[in-house]
Amino acid sequence: MKPSALLLRHVDGAIGLFDRMAACFVDGRDRKCTVHSVRTLIGQRVAAIALA
Repeated sequence: MKPSALLLRHVDGAIGLFDRMAACFVDGRDRKCTVHSVRTLIGQRVAAIALA
């Protein structure tokens, strides 16, 4: 695992980074058609950018 991935995981665990970022968005999607939470989508996107 890359050092940046470890740091990102540690920061998320320490301060709830992805939860805090996800709270900034209003999820207007239909719950019946939603598979992934906003928190999951934010986490994936941030990780992809950090590891690029």
